[in-house]
Amino acid sequence: MGATHGKKGIVYAWDGTGSNLTNEACGVADNDAQISDSAKRFLNPNSQDLTFTPTNAVNLESISYFTGYGHFNGPPGVTTCSGTGAYIAAGNISKVGYLYEWNLDFGLDVDEISAFQDDWKSHIVGQAGAQGGAEGYFVGTTWWDILSDHIDDTAFYYLLQLFSYDPDDDQTGDHWNVWASLTGLSVKTGVSGVVKESIGIQVHGEPVFVPNS
Repeated sequence: MGATHGKKGIVYAWDGTGSNLTNEACGVADNDAQISDSAKRFLNPNSQDLTFTPTNAVNLESISYFTGYGHFNGPPGVTTCSGTGAYIAAGNISKVGYLYEWNLDFGLDVDEISAFQDDWKSHIVGQAGAQGGAEGYFVGTTWWDILSDHIDDTAFYYLLQLFSYDPDDDQTGDHWNVWASLTGLSVKTGVSGVVKESIGIQVHGEPVFVPNS
């Protein structure tokens, strides 16, 4: 689909404190259901039982963790959302590091469905995804803390703000909000130097683009 890149980014970690959703009402438009209470739309991708429940016989295709949307393959009808620790208050996210020279590659799976003796190949579109990499250094945690979080599954996904255009240098410019796993950590530093890491970025769920404000 394409690639995007930028010079700087910020890494945030969740402190593990999430709030429950119980049959939370959703507003419905077309094939989407969005949590009605705007304070409860910042959803936690680490939640194991986050569920949108429609009344119509439709399937949930994706969740937008930043805007509180559930996307269905048809009109969902009256819909509620529930889950343990399913949304995160702003005070439970903290800055733990910085990224620079980041890149993301967006891709769309395509499956071939050609039949025997077809003259031309046929395909169907599959699922979208994104992954990339960056250079980074961490202020509130260390590369070892992040590795151990992956091992014990305490904070598998991190919130990244990846800036592609921020003319005022005030963190209000064009940027992507993504939940991601940080993978492939490779530490490098000189004697008495600042510890820096090359990292891989595996995006979880749907990224959200926020234009310059």
